[in-house]
Amino acid sequence: MERTNISSFFTGNVLAIKGRDSGETVYVHKSLLEARRTAHGNCLWRCFSVATITNFVEYLYQDDYTSPLPAVDKTKSPPCTLSADSAVKYRNSVSYEEVFTRHAELFILARGRGIHALGMICLGRLKEAMAEAEGKLPQSLFLENMSVLIHYSYNPCCNCDESVWAELQKTVSEYLASRKGWLLEASVSEVLYREQELVKDLFAATLQLAIDTDKRVKEAQKLRDGLKQVPMV
Repeated sequence: MERTNISSFFTGNVLAIKGRDSGETVYVHKSLLEARRTAHGNCLWRCFSVATITNFVEYLYQDDYTSPLPAVDKTKSPPCTLSADSAVKYRNSVSYEEVFTRHAELFILARGRGIHALGMICLGRLKEAMAEAEGKLPQSLFLENMSVLIHYSYNPCCNCDESVWAELQKTVSEYLASRKGWLLEASVSEVLYREQELVKDLFAATLQLAIDTDKRVKEAQKLRDGLKQVPMV
């Protein structure tokens, strides 16, 4: 994809942006920020981490951003219910909490500031990260990481439009609904108890999944019936 020509924006005022992290500042050409908008938005910068704001500015200049990498979290202790072998695997596993929350937070910032193309990239990478984490992490740790993402998604922390948060919530709930077995896990049940809106979204997503599955089954059956009617030569 051809990169946007932004050289004309390198003159003019530079905006100093402070996030919720104390003492750190990110700088961006104000004219570039305004030019990249595709819709009105004015989400407060102080709602976001400097790392997220840095990714946002990185996208403005490069049409892309550096995705965070999963890292070992030395502060976490394995649940006491795990076997010795599972506990060792838990301790040696990486955490995707920062990966999940960065993509989610950057999505909110992008949509809140009217940069819709970046928002779409963020949701795509969030979906990829959830699938990757599910395949690599012990289930107990994966569910812990998902709980952090769920908490962020269902507890809006800035003044963005409700529809923006709803889009993020839909992405998370649809992924959970597609893995129905997780809903039987104790740790997930605790999350469902805390996040009542998630329960509603899961019900809607599960119902839609059932409708889509039924539709695909009927289409496949119709195709098979059509093949049976083709005369043999």
